[in-house]
Amino acid sequence: MVDKVLELGAPIFQNIVARLCPNLEEKRKTLQKNIRLLKNRKEDVDEELRHSGKKRKREVEYWMNNVENIIKEFETLEPISSRFYHVFKRQKLAEQLERMIEEATERAREERNRA
Repeated sequence: MVDKVLELGAPIFQNIVARLCPNLEEKRKTLQKNIRLLKNRKEDVDEELRHSGKKRKREVEYWMNNVENIIKEFETLEPISSRFYHVFKRQKLAEQLERMIEEATERAREERNRA
């Protein structure tokens, strides 16, 4: 009996959870794209510094550390799946993704302004 109730209720519950935390997968993809751009830019800056023989300025070092921290945090995020039912965890993850998107965007903006 309980199995039948769970079987019938699962799609409804999944729909409710998805409505409470919309665009979670879209946010993850946006962040993934921003992280990829930051990784590429970080590698470019590393290569430029190696070939120029210049020493890193503190500003560049600070930027690179921030980028590395964002990358590490992204790599430790819980995998997102359609079966991720816990509403509060989904909400927390959505908030974390939004914060990280803003941070990654800010790091990219800093690099453009520095260049």
